[in-house]
Amino acid sequence: MRVTIVGAGKLGKSMAVRLAPHFELVVIDSDARRVAEVREELAVRASGDLRDAAESDVVLLAVPAESIDEVGQKLLSLLPAEAFVADMATGHVSSLGSNRIVSCTVIGHAIEIQRGTPAVFVIRPAVPSLVSVLSHLGDVLEGDPIAAAITNRAVCTAIARAYRDITQDLGSFDPRLIRAALVNMGAGTLKALADGQAGPFLKRLLQEMGLQREGRE
Repeated sequence: MRVTIVGAGKLGKSMAVRLAPHFELVVIDSDARRVAEVREELAVRASGDLRDAAESDVVLLAVPAESIDEVGQKLLSLLPAEAFVADMATGHVSSLGSNRIVSCTVIGHAIEIQRGTPAVFVIRPAVPSLVSVLSHLGDVLEGDPIAAAITNRAVCTAIARAYRDITQDLGSFDPRLIRAALVNMGAGTLKALADGQAGPFLKRLLQEMGLQREGRE
């Protein structure tokens, strides 16, 4: 299967790193520097010309939301009739009215995706060729991409507020302590809560906050 990623920013490049071993991959970006970096680092075909997507089975469109419809229109004129385009812009709804452009919201972070942490891709409809490609990056769910986008925004907003409060409250502390607490303790705590694997320290904190009854998992 031939897969093209249009857009070699953080998300596009992270997906390219993970997909390169599995597919005939093409990466397209209008930035010549990004094209050169992808070509050198991943040893895949990289180009600044959208026409190089012409023979693709699947296109992952990882460009800013304001560019989606313009680029999508060009892709539809180039691609085979059976090819599909995944619109990866969070919360975006294409105005092109084509059933070959599938909305896809990524619940995941580009750096974590590149590291191999599974993301979740919410798409509608669940086109088999897209599912086949995206399953190499994480779980693929058929559902409402807008609801997934709202989830993304709510979680990111809450974490950003917590970050603001933490850095303000601990502003006089050594920055190395704050960073270690955020990167290691903070990230680990969120994962433990999400997975239901809170340890004794976290369980005690939850009890003190009235968020968990004593003895309850």
